[in-house]
Amino acid sequence: MIVAIDGPAGSGKSTVSRLLSARLGAVYLDSGAMYRTLALACMEEKVDTENEDAVLALFKSIDIDQKIVEGGQVVLLNGRDVSEAIRTLEITAAVPPIAAMPRIREQMRVCQRAFGEKAGDGMLVAEGRDMTTIVFADADVKFYLDASPMVRAQRRHNELKQKGVEVGIEELAREIERRDNSDIRREVGALKIAEDSVVIDTTGLGIDQVVDRLYEEVQSRRGR
Repeated sequence: MIVAIDGPAGSGKSTVSRLLSARLGAVYLDSGAMYRTLALACMEEKVDTENEDAVLALFKSIDIDQKIVEGGQVVLLNGRDVSEAIRTLEITAAVPPIAAMPRIREQMRVCQRAFGEKAGDGMLVAEGRDMTTIVFADADVKFYLDASPMVRAQRRHNELKQKGVEVGIEELAREIERRDNSDIRREVGALKIAEDSVVIDTTGLGIDQVVDRLYEEVQSRRGR
């Protein structure tokens, strides 16, 4: 069974997806972490993130993996834990041009669908841009999470503050607006709501409430 989750930046989809996968005992895929890891690799290898040929060549030479350990996500680049390194504002800013490259997205889709194969007869929870519309367009359950821009900025602010990073909420709100515009207008892998997605506004909901809502929907589908 495949559960696909999409939504704009800061809507809570990563946290919710991680917790949902743990509750379901499912294989977990954070597609955004894959693009972030590739962006980190480009920075470390000094690859021009505007040069698709160079980025593609690097992508084919590295290994990106992820897993859940004791409820937390671990992202690996060639076996090295880069879970924290890929969450900086610098990496966030470097991702959009890479994510807009058609051949990169094509290769990413191959890797992402491989996670579905890992699940076998079990379950996969996949989250990120175009999971519901392209990568797993035939998913058994689809969710689209959303929230107001200011709430999303506040969530991001709290997340960074916990890591000791001080960034103004206004700056984060501007970054989220820029990301939304970029994601919606992207020629490939654009942010869209799949017709058969269950849309949930998380603005006034706590994380546990959202996870409960998704879990109940998945369980209802499994029982059909």
